[in-house]
Amino acid sequence: MEGSPIAEKLLQECGVEKEIRERICFLIAHHHEYDQRDGLDYQILVEADFLVNFFEEHTSRDQIVRVRGTIFQTETGKRFVTDLFLREPPRPSLFAQSLKNQA
Repeated sequence: MEGSPIAEKLLQECGVEKEIRERICFLIAHHHEYDQRDGLDYQILVEADFLVNFFEEHTSRDQIVRVRGTIFQTETGKRFVTDLFLREPPRPSLFAQSLKNQA
């Protein structure tokens, strides 16, 4: 068992309302489907997933720029992309630098 069925079980055991459980499970099940972003929660989840993927997959700068222009819609998400991956030296982000040191 994985993903949304596990979440459903845990959320139900914690007493989370049915409507909220359904939304969370929907987001878990569909967060790799980018054409169905129907709410701010979905958009934030997709953007966060891309940020992790950029780091884990060592995504090229050109690809990050393309994805930033097509997928990222929130100002916060766009700032994170710039701060973490597109900022030019000599002013690198302290957070981005700490991530590079961990890699």
